[in-house]
Amino acid sequence: MVFIASVVISLAAALPIINYVGQMAKDAVLEFNLRQLSKMAEMRFIEEGKYPGSIGELVEGQGLGNFTSSITYQYRVSADGQQAKILGAFSDQSFCWSSTTEQIRMINSSADCQ
Repeated sequence: MVFIASVVISLAAALPIINYVGQMAKDAVLEFNLRQLSKMAEMRFIEEGKYPGSIGELVEGQGLGNFTSSITYQYRVSADGQQAKILGAFSDQSFCWSSTTEQIRMINSSADCQ
């Protein structure tokens, strides 16, 4: 009986750690995907002098499907094609890449993507 109780307590104590590691893995995937998308966007800008008009145009011909179904992406490009932003979000975490800063950072809302 004591063995069963100690197993239950150990499992209950491990759940927050498992959730934390799972969240870290999701963040890593999202950040990796944003790095890949930002590199593709920068390459297109160098080649064509402007950013693609949509995320579909960005990944077209790259052999990429959906990166992962649990991530939502938004792609924004200025009217002149000289600036772009890519946002990636899970239900509880958001990251942003902006051509003006050329950095990926965690944000609270899409309005924070500068």
